[in-house]
Amino acid sequence: MPDLQAILRIYRRRLLRFLRHRVGTPDAWGDIIGTLHADPELVFLDIGAHTGGTVQRIADECRNRIVAFEPTPDSIALLQQGFGLHPRIAIEPIALSDYSGTASFHLNANSQTNSLLENDNGNLRSFPNDVRHESTTEVQILRLDKWEATRPARDRFFMKLDVQGAELKVLHGAGNALEQTFGIYAECPLSPMYRDQAEFWQIHEFLSSRGFDLAQIYPCLKDSQGRACQTDALWLRFPDRGNTSDQKPPQHSSSNIQHLKPNPPCH
Repeated sequence: MPDLQAILRIYRRRLLRFLRHRVGTPDAWGDIIGTLHADPELVFLDIGAHTGGTVQRIADECRNRIVAFEPTPDSIALLQQGFGLHPRIAIEPIALSDYSGTASFHLNANSQTNSLLENDNGNLRSFPNDVRHESTTEVQILRLDKWEATRPARDRFFMKLDVQGAELKVLHGAGNALEQTFGIYAECPLSPMYRDQAEFWQIHEFLSSRGFDLAQIYPCLKDSQGRACQTDALWLRFPDRGNTSDQKPPQHSSSNIQHLKPNPPCH
């Protein structure tokens, strides 16, 4: 049974979602939680879990199982401390990419910007204090399809991707796991933030070719000068979409997406 703090968190978030809905503001959390409520069997993959903010939200409000992927040692310790005994949460202390092995991982002044990728001009110009390197650490890298192949059951997934420019690398390494995925919520660069990153249009082009449609784009992050640096977006498999891959994607009822309603046009 949820404790008092969890109940207060839930109702505070629900109030915020209600207010966003009333003013027609895109609400990422409302869309994600609505999708998970519609299909409690989806396994939520939090790829780039950091210290567990998203894990806490999903655990509070949904019955879905959660797998948290995070390579930063300090963040792993906090995840283990907060969720290590939770019956629906598994913690994987690894980074996901398009290959398996090991790599040097940048640890930055703001741990939310830790990345496999080196900073590019956008980060150095817009967020120099946050992305300043403090050290590096060697981390284990794994392809998502290799991880999925070790699981005893063939699950269906919803992915959240927040991996500081490496989103497309994770998707390229997803393989068959992508065919078992209903929705993907991803942070997408809009300017050169990390070297060898993929920007929004590249991620969208790849997912569209794999049977996903863009469901929503959320307000973008801007720097102090007003430049758009990144945005978050949601892709889903809609039931009227033809399958473009060689494998049959998971079949879902249209009830999974009925909670997603168009927002009023911008004026």
